[in-house]
Amino acid sequence: MKNLFFAVTILIGSLLVSCGGEKEKTEDKPSGTPPRNGGHFLMYYYPTASIYNSDFGKEFAKKDTCMGFPTYMTSDENGTLFGSVPGKRISVVKSTDGGKTWTPVENMDTTNGVYSSYVIVAGKANVIYALSSKGLFYASKDGGSNWELKNSPCLKDTIHSSPAMGPDSWLAVSADGSKIIAQAWYFEETVLSISSDGGNSWTAITPPTERNSSRGIGFCGDRIVYATSDQIFFTDDMGKKWQNSTPEKLFAANSESSYYGYRHFVTDGDQFVVGVEVPSAETSRNEKNKYPGAVFYSKDGGKTFEIFPFPFDSDPTPNSSDEFIYLTFVPKK
Repeated sequence: MKNLFFAVTILIGSLLVSCGGEKEKTEDKPSGTPPRNGGHFLMYYYPTASIYNSDFGKEFAKKDTCMGFPTYMTSDENGTLFGSVPGKRISVVKSTDGGKTWTPVENMDTTNGVYSSYVIVAGKANVIYALSSKGLFYASKDGGSNWELKNSPCLKDTIHSSPAMGPDSWLAVSADGSKIIAQAWYFEETVLSISSDGGNSWTAITPPTERNSSRGIGFCGDRIVYATSDQIFFTDDMGKKWQNSTPEKLFAANSESSYYGYRHFVTDGDQFVVGVEVPSAETSRNEKNKYPGAVFYSKDGGKTFEIFPFPFDSDPTPNSSDEFIYLTFVPKK
């Protein structure tokens, strides 16, 4: 298993650089309805430290850009990208050119807190939400310069600390920006909650699994989609009843299990659900589990999935388990 904090420490100095390299390729566009607002999906993959574009979510083409270590890459409604950086204050970086160049956003709050990592998600223009590994929830209306402490989706009167590998947490915003969903697995409790007022109040819903550790959450209209390390669940009634996707288990080709959950799923807020699993180190593979990586694609709100090859035929670093993967949907080009 990779050590998240070690990787962040190593790569934090190389925050955000514009990198030349392979030119963007044109993706073969399948027939059918495109994602919401004609948007597209972006994938960040380490160890290549590059961003990949997909118009429909089936195939990804490498862009002529790369960066250091963007955790929880996200896009607001105008297509501005944000990434999170661990620290004693909420630190974000942003890109207005599709990820080619990145700029740190100065946090105007001079109060030093406890060192934390932050899950972030953007919604309306310049609106960002952040959930810390200590369970605190914040909102910014100016792209990350100023933050307001909101109510936490976590239980009251509970001292929170995240697992040793960092917070196993995700945030998502509905297409119209009116709802936020927070998922977190902490040692003291599990969290799956929805806010309809920007984080001022939260309504807990029942998660589809006992251990609320997901690989991504999202909205498809009023539907909530929840990804585990090998399954996709969805609910149309706020968690009263959860249903499984078809196929019930999502595995890469020539595999009977997932690779340690090194995968991430996002939605376009409407009908598309896209997930990626990274390839494994050669030492983790065997006859029943080749772990080549995969792209999981649904155009019906998570009901059914197709499985496509990972953008690389082989792992660029086959002798080490050093993968990171983040996806985001960009609602406009």
